[in-house]
Amino acid sequence: MDWLDLLAVQGTLKSLLQISDLIWLSLDVLLFWKTFLLYNQGPEYHYLHQMLGELSENELTPHCPQHHQRKP
Repeated sequence: MDWLDLLAVQGTLKSLLQISDLIWLSLDVLLFWKTFLLYNQGPEYHYLHQMLGELSENELTPHCPQHHQRKP
């Protein structure tokens, strides 16, 4: 094999690796999006949204300056 053939083979392998990386990334994004929509729009997860909202509110509220001003 001369060096031009070697460069052609390496270029082809690099292109195949880039394509496989792109396919893998696309599958990851698709899986994330489907899972996000399931948890975000699924009615069976309504109470999970309520619990997580209350937990984050309880954690953030004591640290907000506006919260301390509203207390009598």
